[in-house]
Amino acid sequence: MDTYISESLETVQKSYHDVVIVGAGVSGIAAAVAARRQGLSVLLVEKSITFGGLATAGLIGWYEPLCDGKGNRLSSSLSRDLFELAISHSYSCLPKEWEGFPVQVDTSRRCATFFSPSIFSMELDDYLQKEGVEVLLDTLFVRPIISDGTVSAIIVEGKSGRSALAARVFVDCSGDADLMDRSGVPCELGRNWLTYIAYLSDLSNAQKAIENKSMLYARSWRNSGADLLGNNHPKDFPKYSGTTEEEVTAFVRNGRQNLFNEIKDMQANKRDIVSTPSMAQFRTTRRIIGARTLTESDEGTFQPDSIAACADFMHVGKRYEVPYGTLYNRDFGNLLCAGRIISSTGWGWEVTRVIPVAVATGQAAGTAASLAVRKDCRVSEVPIAALQANLENQGVHLHI
Repeated sequence: MDTYISESLETVQKSYHDVVIVGAGVSGIAAAVAARRQGLSVLLVEKSITFGGLATAGLIGWYEPLCDGKGNRLSSSLSRDLFELAISHSYSCLPKEWEGFPVQVDTSRRCATFFSPSIFSMELDDYLQKEGVEVLLDTLFVRPIISDGTVSAIIVEGKSGRSALAARVFVDCSGDADLMDRSGVPCELGRNWLTYIAYLSDLSNAQKAIENKSMLYARSWRNSGADLLGNNHPKDFPKYSGTTEEEVTAFVRNGRQNLFNEIKDMQANKRDIVSTPSMAQFRTTRRIIGARTLTESDEGTFQPDSIAACADFMHVGKRYEVPYGTLYNRDFGNLLCAGRIISSTGWGWEVTRVIPVAVATGQAAGTAASLAVRKDCRVSEVPIAALQANLENQGVHLHI
């Protein structure tokens, strides 16, 4: 039987902003920049000390395609801008025909690339400073404060202790729907194959880098777990949602042990693990049940409330429009979300969790938050025509 401890606390309100965003992965960064460019006061809260989430701390240094595999670039605006930022001072394998990011080109090669996670994280830090976004690092979201059915503030814990951050609109970009779930928004859990990707460098990598005169080849991914389809998942190891500390611990420690078992007998002077992830590499942990839900059957269909067009990163020629209704639940007036936690399911969840789409939904959430503040309305009441016009003015490609 569980034992409970009661707490009675007085917590200082540290700040008040138009918009507070939980999570500084690529979706949170896009949401923050979009809202800030609309003239709002914005605070971005991140539990780690690294910007970029899975793309950086998680070592997934692969920018998924902006295109559909048939020469048509769908992702645009901030999705394209962050792509360019990721490789502006990094190695890259962007196909030559995609240089300059044309909207259409005669090629079957994808507009995608590897990049340096470490350099990208520094680029993002510089980017946020230039955009004037306020940031709190090493600050953990704890719970929402709900008054009259509206989130009035969030409680966070940081180095100086416990504090409250108040805002008019909150955007959950946590990657795990922590704010949404703890506010009472209905959610669905994912199940994840064991994945543990680290960066290995050995003498063959060094030789290849020298031969090609490129650091792109100086290290390689070492996956000591399963791929996207579950191949190489350890026998008898459960699939985890990743929404408890016990599951995160088991997931990370098993992956790390698998890696150690694989490399410990290699010749010590001829290889090194140069980077291990500083966050669990879950793909789909928890997502909201929103006003709309994107599914695989929505492929190729017109969405009247679309906030971004995107491509399927795996299947050539498959294209989607992401509905605004996937970013909120109607019963929660000042909560939005972005990234891999939006209301999508099945293969639709896979399509929307990757970098270009996470950035696009972040940009849409930040823009919608600004309209909700300006019009003093619920996020579900933001006029879709005004939101779409605003996004199009930012260069977003809405329809396929």
